Amino acid sequence: MDEQRQMIKTKDWVEEKGKTVEKFIEKEVHTSSYRLHPIPAPDSGQVAWELQPKTQTIPLNAGNNLQAGFFVLEVKNLSDQALHHPHILTQNSADGVFEIIPTSPQPSYPQNEALYSRTSLIPPEKSVRLAARIIPTGERPITSKTYSLPVTVAVSGGASKTVTLKINLKTPDVQVANLDYSYLNNSVNIRLHNRGAADLPQAHFYLRDPQAPLNLPRQSLDGLTAQAEENFAFALPQDMPREQIQRLQLEIRPMRPPLYMQWYIPLNIKPLPVYVLVGLALGAVLLLLLAIFYFRRYRHPLLLQLSAQPAALLSLPLEQLDEAGKRLQQTGRLSAVLDSADVSQARLQQAQAFAQATSAEKAQILAQRLGVRTGSPLRTASPENIVYSLKLPADFLLNVDRLLLYFPDCDVKDAIADLKAIPQAEGRITLIIGADSAYQRALLNSTQDLSNKYVAPQNTQLSNLLLSPNAHQALAAVLAQQLSLKQISPYQIGGGVNKEAVFFGRRELLAQIINRDPANYLLVGGRQMGKSTLLKALERRYADNPQVQCSYHTLSNEVLVPRLAQALRLPKTEDAEVLAAALEQRIHDTGQRFIFLIDEADRFIAHEQVRGYPILNVFRRLSEQGQCSFMLAGFWQLYQHAVLDYQSPLRNFGEVLEVGALETDACTQLATRPMHSMRLDYANASLVDLLVERCGQRANLIAYACHLLIQSLPAKQRTIAAGDVQRVLDSRDMNKRVEGWLMGMSEQEQHYERLVAYATITQDSFSTGELLCWLEDKGLAFDAAELERSLSRLELAFVLKRENKRWFYPVPLFVQTMQEDDPELKLAALLRQWRG
Repeated sequence: MDEQRQMIKTKDWVEEKGKTVEKFIEKEVHTSSYRLHPIPAPDSGQVAWELQPKTQTIPLNAGNNLQAGFFVLEVKNLSDQALHHPHILTQNSADGVFEIIPTSPQPSYPQNEALYSRTSLIPPEKSVRLAARIIPTGERPITSKTYSLPVTVAVSGGASKTVTLKINLKTPDVQVANLDYSYLNNSVNIRLHNRGAADLPQAHFYLRDPQAPLNLPRQSLDGLTAQAEENFAFALPQDMPREQIQRLQLEIRPMRPPLYMQWYIPLNIKPLPVYVLVGLALGAVLLLLLAIFYFRRYRHPLLLQLSAQPAALLSLPLEQLDEAGKRLQQTGRLSAVLDSADVSQARLQQAQAFAQATSAEKAQILAQRLGVRTGSPLRTASPENIVYSLKLPADFLLNVDRLLLYFPDCDVKDAIADLKAIPQAEGRITLIIGADSAYQRALLNSTQDLSNKYVAPQNTQLSNLLLSPNAHQALAAVLAQQLSLKQISPYQIGGGVNKEAVFFGRRELLAQIINRDPANYLLVGGRQMGKSTLLKALERRYADNPQVQCSYHTLSNEVLVPRLAQALRLPKTEDAEVLAAALEQRIHDTGQRFIFLIDEADRFIAHEQVRGYPILNVFRRLSEQGQCSFMLAGFWQLYQHAVLDYQSPLRNFGEVLEVGALETDACTQLATRPMHSMRLDYANASLVDLLVERCGQRANLIAYACHLLIQSLPAKQRTIAAGDVQRVLDSRDMNKRVEGWLMGMSEQEQHYERLVAYATITQDSFSTGELLCWLEDKGLAFDAAELERSLSRLELAFVLKRENKRWFYPVPLFVQTMQEDDPELKLAALLRQWRG
């Protein structure tokens, strides 16, 4: 027994100054205690027992979510004596890889005493399960594989048994898969590869120097799955010594179990020698210079633009053409770009030299581009400023026959004043071209008034004019932008069309006449149906054939022979035989073929019919010789003698060709192409279809409607809207165009035409029989033959058209005009007059 002394404080009541108070009083007390010494367990060294593991292989995942390797050993007492203090020894594997940590045992029978106490025992023929767990040890993971681990169980007295377990270890194994050290920006790019069988938990990564502390920003990963890779980079201080760079290690610090302390991976960075770095620096400078050279030469915006869009060459400012040519030449792309843009080398060189050329040379270049010659120069008040005149070709797109060129070398105001002082320039369209873009912009400000006829093309437009494959179209675009469209509209509203640019269609008729052997033709059709236009188109086509001499004549009376003699520069005569003899001699001398296009031939035919066709007989004889051809165009007189009169010699004179409606596609072209040349477009294609349909495919009505559109559009409007088209079609001007529909020469012929029209204009269609029945029902006395002739005249005039033996009105505009003009009242008045 052990005795001890101890001071304690107690609370007690004491007397103090006549009062009873409560105070703490220290007292010394004596205490005694007993110490019990453990009783050693009986020696079980002679007791028989056996040891069996529940499983031979233990899985151990040492990765992201640590799963310790748990195992259970069963210890069985085989004797009739108690087996005391069985326990698994806490130990490390021989190689220090694993540690065995026993856990609470699980007895297989009721037992109140802990098995791991010194008095624990296993009764005879009983067993107990001993559990433990295995964890990996060390500062870094080891290789994933199956390991052998001996496990020892001991009992009191020192006896023990050992079993060997297989540990299937899965652990992360992070290695540097690739390391890239950048010498330029002094940085390290690392690609990590987890080659292990387990995931790496969240970890921080540091660069460390084993010999000196480093304070560099860390890199972190939330984890790295097995067999995965991850990249990150460290920026090194620019002044870090080469020796220190070579010592750098990658430190890995896991932040979640398994909490390995840390491990290091040497990076083995080998910076290049100084002389190599110097060489690299010089190489970098050289590469930089080469890059600058490459980008300046091969990646210049102008070069890239032209390479991607060769057509952009045509719209470059004039001052840039020289630079563009040089850059394309230097890179070997000039030929390809010129071919794609359809620009010849000579044309480009000509355009490049234009800005530095003299006024005379500039005028000559423009004349050559337009395919014309310059006229006599006109001098201004300033002797150095000269105005040149160009007569534009007949096929120019717009209604412009002559153009003046002015290249001033003075102030803009003075240039305009000098130009106004030239009498010959008054009222003429003048193209004013100065020295540079700034001058052209100043000119444009002075010429924007659409009422004048001054045009100042900008330098991009000049480039297009000088380079475009179609110089006429380029010039038309410039004029249409700066002039009133009313002044330059190409639509011709009277007489035959003279310009090829506004002639469309009639392909079959042209092919039939031109591509066959020489023959005579009788061209018949209503007024303004395109007969004169067709004859003039034939004249233009024959003009390019040196083997053919073609002449066009419009007759205002019956006199023909003297006009033919004058046109052929033969002796003046009125005798057809004398003309024929002179013409035969001319044919013999020249070997040419002669073609005579005779327009408005009705009076001539009527005169010939009375005289027995003496001149036509001479013409037939000449044409039968194979070197002369005659084409006569007319209306009713020609038609009735050539078609309706079976006894007329005209039936054998030539083939009858009837001119009717224009082809649908030609109508569309007539309504759109001249508009496009003036930079005008329709809001949608259906407006063109409406225009063509309402005009009944009559070329003269379509052309007149387009003329009215141009006249009515505001100066700056360039899109034709639906309302614009509808206003023109409903206008009084269009109605007037279809009012002159009567074709008869006599009062009686016109009476029959009115009767037919007023009686049928409200019907979709009718037959001749239905018309005859209607006349009989009205009790009218009429001449059936004259009625037939009236129907034929109206058909020839394209007022009526017949299909499947029924008549109908092919021009909706005519129907609308007639129906709005009270046809019932006019019919009633006509019937009263007829009966009276």
